[in-house]
Amino acid sequence: MRLSIKQVAEVTARIVERLFSKGLVKTQVASEALAARVKEIIIAELKVEDDLNEEVKRLLESQPEELKKVDYQKMFELVKKRLAKERGLILR
Repeated sequence: MRLSIKQVAEVTARIVERLFSKGLVKTQVASEALAARVKEIIIAELKVEDDLNEEVKRLLESQPEELKKVDYQKMFELVKKRLAKERGLILR
C-alpha cells in the first residue's frame, strides 16, 4: 500500500516527535526541520520505486505479442525484481 505525501508527512512528524519526547534524538535543528528532511528522504525513496515501476511498464509494453499473453503481474514482478537487483535497490 502506498502512502500519500500528506500521510508521509503525518507519519514522519509523529515519529520525530516521539524520538524527541523520549530523548532519543539530540540535534541542533528544530523537530519540524528534521521531520521535513526525513519526509523528503522518504518521498525520494518512494519516487525511486515509482520510476522503476514506470520503466518496467515501458519494457513490458515494448515486448512482442507472444510475451504479452503471459501473466502480466507475474512478469511485472520478475522484471522489477531483476532490475532492482541489478541496480542494488532494496524494495519492500
